[in-house]
Amino acid sequence: MDSPLNDLGIDGSDVKPLHLCPNCNAYIIAATWSECVNDRCVRNVWSCDVCGFEFETAAKSFSEAGI
Repeated sequence: MDSPLNDLGIDGSDVKPLHLCPNCNAYIIAATWSECVNDRCVRNVWSCDVCGFEFETAAKSFSEAGI
C-alpha cells in the first residue's frame, strides 16, 4: 500500500507518521474523539473507516524540569 503522503507529493521525512489500524493496517488520519485527562495527558479514540476497529491511545507530555 502506497503512503498517502506520497500521493500528496510529500516525502514524509519531516512529518509525524500517520496512525495505522492495528487490525487491518489501513491509514487513520485523525482521532474520532479526544479528551484532556489532565494537564499532561490527552486520550484519543481512533476508528478505522475500512474495518470499523476502534482503539484508544494516550499522549503524555513532560515538562522540561520533570525530565
